[in-house]
Amino acid sequence: MKTLLINPPWVRLFGFPVFTFPSGLCYIAAVLEDDGFDVSVYDMDNVKGQTKGRVKPILSSPNSLDDKVYKEYLNLLDDLDHPLWKEVRTMISKQSPDIVGITAMATQYGPAQNIAKLAKEFDSDISVIMGGAHPTATPEVTLKNEDVDIVVRREGEYTFLDLVKTIESKGNLKDVLGITYKEKDGVIHNPDRPLIQNLDDLPIPARHLVLGKENYPPGVFGKIFASRGCPYNCIFCSPKKTWGKKVRYRSPEKVVDEIRQVYETYVTPTFTFNDADFLVNRKHVSKICDLLIEEGLIINWDCSAKASEITDEIIKKMALAGCNSISVGVESGSNKTLEMAKKGVTIEQIEESRRVLKENFIVYCAYYMVGFPWETREDIDEMLSFIRKMDFDFEKVFIVATYPGTELYEMYKDEIWIGDIT
Repeated sequence: MKTLLINPPWVRLFGFPVFTFPSGLCYIAAVLEDDGFDVSVYDMDNVKGQTKGRVKPILSSPNSLDDKVYKEYLNLLDDLDHPLWKEVRTMISKQSPDIVGITAMATQYGPAQNIAKLAKEFDSDISVIMGGAHPTATPEVTLKNEDVDIVVRREGEYTFLDLVKTIESKGNLKDVLGITYKEKDGVIHNPDRPLIQNLDDLPIPARHLVLGKENYPPGVFGKIFASRGCPYNCIFCSPKKTWGKKVRYRSPEKVVDEIRQVYETYVTPTFTFNDADFLVNRKHVSKICDLLIEEGLIINWDCSAKASEITDEIIKKMALAGCNSISVGVESGSNKTLEMAKKGVTIEQIEESRRVLKENFIVYCAYYMVGFPWETREDIDEMLSFIRKMDFDFEKVFIVATYPGTELYEMYKDEIWIGDIT
């Protein structure tokens, strides 16, 4: 059976460059390939994978606060003759898959639904499977789309493999853990599949199965996971819905083996640890740094961490191992907002983390959120004053979004407007 795994577009719609690859789909592809299945990965969000030329933005800047961009977006979804959707038709026709698997974060859900529709238009017998953060949080809503047959919840690798085997053998879907599907009697939720306890059992993501990979610039394939899970309780974040609260780790040796392979195969000098929080276990990070130093790999890398985890000792070692940038979810300049958001850090800890990174010449990328339901104008002014005071190396402010699967969504779901596409 032929499987085509698709990452829908989002960043591409605004003409922004994408310096990464769909690692989640490549993990699934690697597991399928190891079991003898024919599989490809189609990354619609990285335009470089589809063309060598410069492509203009499809939508206006997403920073506009009026509804112009949203209307453009809805028009794009309605216009199935748009070149973007013609590209999908061409790829599906060229690959002629038996199964189409689509991943979707909340922002990608509209395009994901279009892809499902186009797959069924090409061949109604194609099994359309959707997974990722948004379908995991909203399986029943996802299956209201008549073009989606099955939802894969949470971790997808072995659930998808089991599902493909079942489809091929015309077996019973009730035996596949971790899926939600439709039957005449309604929607069926099978029990969850246990999370993978030993992440070293997973193969390295199949970057070689990404279609158009020869067009990607160096550095695209440098996304690495050293762990899965997040033990914290931030009310606006949903990774624990997919990965769980217990953090599971790949061995440092496996992590560095993957870095070496990618470095040698794709001439990739820059890497990003895409863990929800890289510094949860500083002993684990320290061992990875030791191995990188012993290997003599001349690379640069970055990661995400919580301000309270940043200490002189671990940061000095990370700098020696090639770390040059850390993204920190500062979120607010108000202790009140940090506490209500269950961030688990204080302004004082953020200030200390700034000192540590500055003294070790590591770039501090600070991310803020504005628009929590309880915030007042005074709270926002306090945050802006804090931004000016801290003088971080890089700053970005995001508007708070209530994503399904988060505590914030559950707190306010009866008070917010939810668009038709979600």
